[in-house]
Amino acid sequence: MRPRLLVPVLTAALLVLPACGDDDGGGADIRQGRPAEPLTLTVVATDWNGWDPEHVATPETTSVDVELGAELEVRGAGSDPVVLTVSEVRDDAVEVTASEALATSDDGGLDLNDPVDDFEVGLDAPTELATATLDAGVGYVVTLAPTG
Repeated sequence: MRPRLLVPVLTAALLVLPACGDDDGGGADIRQGRPAEPLTLTVVATDWNGWDPEHVATPETTSVDVELGAELEVRGAGSDPVVLTVSEVRDDAVEVTASEALATSDDGGLDLNDPVDDFEVGLDAPTELATATLDAGVGYVVTLAPTG
C-alpha cells in the first residue's frame, strides 16, 4: 500500500469503528452502570442433602438493586456463603459472576461436568444453579424483575 493511501484508509477505519458498539445482538444495549428502568436481582437459596429423607429445606431470599458491581452474599442453612456480583448490565438481562463454580440445572437435574462461575439472568426467566456436589448443598434460583 502506498504511504499516501494509508492515512485516508486509517481515517475511514476510525470513523467506522465507533458504529460497532457493544450490543448483545438482541437490540438491548449493554450499559456501564444501571438499566434504563430499575431492576431487582433476587436469589432464593435452598439447602438440600442426599442422606436425610426427613430434611426440611430452609429457603433464604436475598435481593439487590441492579447496578454494575452490586453484590449478593447468599447461603443456604449451614453452608458457606457464595458471593454473586453483577458484572454486566443490560435493559433485559444481567451477567453475574459467582465466587465459586456452580452446577447448572437442566430439566430438574444438575450438570456437574461443566460448572460455571459466570451466567446470565434474563427478565422474568429464572436461572437455576446449585453447589456442584451430590451429597449435600444449596440450590439457587436467581431472578431478575422490575423493581416495585
